[in-house]
Amino acid sequence: MTTAPFRCACGAQWTGMNVCHCAGCHRTFTGIRAFDRHQRVVDPPASCCLDPALIRRRDGTPALQPNSKGWWGEPATDSPGNPHSRVGVTPQGRR
Repeated sequence: MTTAPFRCACGAQWTGMNVCHCAGCHRTFTGIRAFDRHQRVVDPPASCCLDPALIRRRDGTPALQPNSKGWWGEPATDSPGNPHSRVGVTPQGRR
């Protein structure tokens, strides 16, 4: 089953139930967690959008990065502790 694309008046379109598009800044995010990271509550219920390129983790690395479509999401990390990491993976599986 394919999903019809969602569209915004800004011209953005996307498919997928987890993709989020912000009606305030008109950026598209790969999921709700990335979307939430770019918003700050200033005076409930009002919020403001942060530039995803400027959001950093505590260690100073980018918290969000654009993918090939320009959608913002959390960057993949290649570390042995990450279950999605390619580190230590061989054609037969993990070492």
